[in-house]
Amino acid sequence: MMEIRETMVNMKKMLVATAVPLTVLTSPLGLAQDVEVTFTADIKAATCQITLSGDNVSGSTTSGYTMMMPEVPLRYIKQKTANQAQAHFKLKAEYCTADLSKISMTITPGRVSTYSPLYLASNELTGAGTAKWVGMGFKRKSTSGDSFIKLKQGTEAGDSVVWSSGEKSSGLDMTLVLRETSTDYGGGQTGSFKASATFGFTYE
Repeated sequence: MMEIRETMVNMKKMLVATAVPLTVLTSPLGLAQDVEVTFTADIKAATCQITLSGDNVSGSTTSGYTMMMPEVPLRYIKQKTANQAQAHFKLKAEYCTADLSKISMTITPGRVSTYSPLYLASNELTGAGTAKWVGMGFKRKSTSGDSFIKLKQGTEAGDSVVWSSGEKSSGLDMTLVLRETSTDYGGGQTGSFKASATFGFTYE
């Protein structure tokens, strides 16, 4: 659920969206060491209606969104195999007010990775049968490599991603990436995985 509150900044109306939850879930991994990922989003907004779309996305702003990344082998996560350990989606701002001049975005993880706390959200599940040393990062689709957006947490402000004029009109193309967070104890391990992040939007 997204909360909207209004403030006045430099005589401009600013709307701050503070809770756009995004969740990644995986089913328990079998002998084939596959990871099946479900990515869900519940998005509501006032100044703009933020929608989420993509080849693997279903749902709506009202009912919430689901993204499936079926059967991602663990070896692809370890090897950073392009187009295998990742999925693409688009965030689009629709029905915005006429005087909107700027959209900026931050990402807050539900839980951070001990080994890469500023860039990867980690598994929120613990105990036997859960995946270990695997994390989730976000980046613009147009960027290469592991150019992840710095996450917001505690006193760390994180990256403020300002949408370009083209992104405001056509949408922001994003990539969700699964990465091994450490090579300790043999590195990434199979199991159930759940990670979440909140996309916060500021409109000016």
